Amino acid sequence: MTCSQIQALKTQLKTLQKASVNSSLPLLPHQKVGLDWIHQCWTANLNGILADEMGLGKTIQTIAFVQSAMARISPVIIVVPLSLLMNWMDEFQKFAPNIKVAAFHGTKEERNNQKLLTPNEAHKLKNPNSLIHKALLSLSVPHKLLLTGTPFQNNLQEMQSLLAFCNPDYFDFDTKEELGKNCITEFAKLVDPLILRRTKERVLDLPDISESIVYTPLTKLQKKVYLSMLSKDYSLFEKKAAGVHNLLVQLQKCSNHPYLFPGVEPEPFTQGEHLVDASGKLLVLDGILQYLKEKDRKVLIFSQMTKMLDIVQDYLDIRGYDYERLDGSIRGEDRNQSVQTFQQNKTFVFLLSTKAGGVGLNLTAADTVIFLDSDFNPSNDRQAAARAHRIGQTKEVKIIRFISPHSVDEYIWRRAQQKEQEGKQFFDSLQKGATVQSKDLLSLFQYGLNTLVNNDEECKIYSKEEIEAIFETKIAVDSEKLADSMVEDIYVYEGKDYKADKVALDLILSQVGKKREFDETEDDDVQQVRAERVKAAQERRQNQRKKLVEKWKSSGYISRNIEDLSLSDGLPYTFDPKVVYTRGDVSRPIAGQNEKCVIAQVVDNSGRWPNGGVFKAISSQDKSVQEYYHSSKAVNNLTLGSAHVVSFKQHKVAILVAQSESQRSTISQSVFGQAFEKVVDYCKKTNSTLHIPRFGENLEKGNWYGLERIINKYADEYEIQVKIYYFKK
Repeated sequence: MTCSQIQALKTQLKTLQKASVNSSLPLLPHQKVGLDWIHQCWTANLNGILADEMGLGKTIQTIAFVQSAMARISPVIIVVPLSLLMNWMDEFQKFAPNIKVAAFHGTKEERNNQKLLTPNEAHKLKNPNSLIHKALLSLSVPHKLLLTGTPFQNNLQEMQSLLAFCNPDYFDFDTKEELGKNCITEFAKLVDPLILRRTKERVLDLPDISESIVYTPLTKLQKKVYLSMLSKDYSLFEKKAAGVHNLLVQLQKCSNHPYLFPGVEPEPFTQGEHLVDASGKLLVLDGILQYLKEKDRKVLIFSQMTKMLDIVQDYLDIRGYDYERLDGSIRGEDRNQSVQTFQQNKTFVFLLSTKAGGVGLNLTAADTVIFLDSDFNPSNDRQAAARAHRIGQTKEVKIIRFISPHSVDEYIWRRAQQKEQEGKQFFDSLQKGATVQSKDLLSLFQYGLNTLVNNDEECKIYSKEEIEAIFETKIAVDSEKLADSMVEDIYVYEGKDYKADKVALDLILSQVGKKREFDETEDDDVQQVRAERVKAAQERRQNQRKKLVEKWKSSGYISRNIEDLSLSDGLPYTFDPKVVYTRGDVSRPIAGQNEKCVIAQVVDNSGRWPNGGVFKAISSQDKSVQEYYHSSKAVNNLTLGSAHVVSFKQHKVAILVAQSESQRSTISQSVFGQAFEKVVDYCKKTNSTLHIPRFGENLEKGNWYGLERIINKYADEYEIQVKIYYFKK
């Protein structure tokens, strides 16, 4: 900004006058202040930023303004992310049904006719060279209002970019000009009237929120992969992984789970405890979730990596925990349904991508938030946590942040704290801004398990008492002192710089074990804790299942889930155990006289029966399978990894629930293996042959050859006959 621009802005700001607006909407006191402030800026012909912290109701304040000024500003365009479009439509219907609202996608000429512009999640405009920034600047509008809970994300330049978008006459943003930290206070006081920022701690009487950093040690396999990355030794990985270039991202993956690297997971791929044993974070998560389940708490689990969510999803299937999932690939209607299901207390865990799942969602049914990894931008994590700690929350909220000690996790967390301090300085300087109170998330860190972990010891399993300490201890730790102990360089591991000391690095690599040697012998105490935990989980699941089956029977639904069937082991198997490839229609199996046939088909967990291929061939002959599938969805009996056997003419059809509704383009190999083994066992006990098509052949991300390995493995292990059909074209 030039001196003349600063003086012109100061002169214009003097025209701001207090406004008092009546509204029929049920506004909270701080929302009424926000409505008055929006009118104040509008009447003075200035454009402002409503920067209330996430969860304070920026949406309803905007709707109240539109309703009160409708006669003078109609029509209005509100620009929102596609994922929030239906949410805004619903909010208008709820609070202002008299306003005609339409989802708008139009040409440039149509957009130029709009009179007011209100971008939601306006922090996306921080980059002046972005397409959305340039596109919105092309609109000719007299007034703009930006909504963002995270206006200060990385530096002062981004804040200036937002203000330049709002008021280009006063702010001429130069991408090459960098404003130093010494300008923050002076700049904040100047733009104070244009930004309204309130925090939850200042304006709401919400339940307490606290955060604990939980140190999750690396397993031996993780250390092996981590140090191999530092030394650029890619012999552990498949050839296609040898070209990894972003070291920081690769180290992040390693601290989460070594199976994120192709070629590290042992083959053949099977569901089992090795999935948990390979990662320190999953070992700790396993104990924490068991504790939370017993306490009847509900959990949000965030990760930046969707592939890490895949692994956690497989783990939840193994433990039998019910869950929902949301990331950038989830469609709008599926997203809304997942949120509603979780909010109605029907599920225990909600898996979310930190960036895609942290915007605009109300998930107040949760009282625990777990971050498997941290974001360089602290605003992303704060916005994600605000999905639970917001208006409507009635319970105390606990945030758990996993950090692998002395690793890249600490490096990223420290950088995030530095950014957070700059933003704190800016908002503390705003006259209307809320001074950060003692409840501020970033200053409430408890040690929890931190003091119990000795980094020189083997990766351990924590007891129930140790886990309980996280949720019961209320001693806060100064985050600035904690940050002082963090690493500064990603080549520093356990206090030593390996960038220059190649000899020391090679020595450690030779000590941490060979590839996949993570299943070391455990002492008796660890084995006992693990056995008790697995046994308790199995008993809990069996009891829950029995209650469900009885409930279904009373309502007329009979489960054909193999887990609910009583099968004897007495029948001898009379068919030649082998895998046979043939051409034909699998719905009309090639079989001998009196041969019992089981036709297997993979389905997703949506309850919507497809109308093509094998599905059409089955339903055209007998509707009973399709009808059972629909009714099973209605009673939530389509859990991933389950297998159901339904009568079909003189044969049986086994439906393998191995696809997630949100990821129909692929079949999870681990989930498929879990369901397929149940069907193979059923065929063995009932003296039946198994008939299957080439699963996933027409899927965008189908991997028939990976599934084929699983089919051959179980056919050989259980010694049954499997016929694989190539359809005649």
